[in-house]
Amino acid sequence: MTCDTATPLFFYDHPVWKKYAAATVNQFGKGSALYLSSMFDSALLEKVLVHYFASLPETLLAHPECHFPLIIREGVNDFGKRVRFYFNYSGEKQTAICKGFSGTELLSGRKIVEQATLPLEPWGVVIVEEN
Repeated sequence: MTCDTATPLFFYDHPVWKKYAAATVNQFGKGSALYLSSMFDSALLEKVLVHYFASLPETLLAHPECHFPLIIREGVNDFGKRVRFYFNYSGEKQTAICKGFSGTELLSGRKIVEQATLPLEPWGVVIVEEN
């Protein structure tokens, strides 16, 4: 693909196609669009998407290190404290790392320090309230 208004992100690693973009970003209104002109394998596609979402001012990908079956969501409770939910959407045990704050695991009362490893049972959830 050739670019008029889009910004190329990646080019093909091929002797004939190397001058053509394999992925571009184009600004439109208040947002942007990512265009992929090729079939990416799952590992490369994940890297491309993480790169794109991490470059946005308000990213939807707050935890790029994590992906399905481990899902992390955050909110603020009625006391003004940040609460993070770690969901394991699989039948196998998973682990997560508590990044960015320390707090209390609400279901067990256990104190959680920053960078603590959080074990998640199959189809389990861990809820951490910030101190």
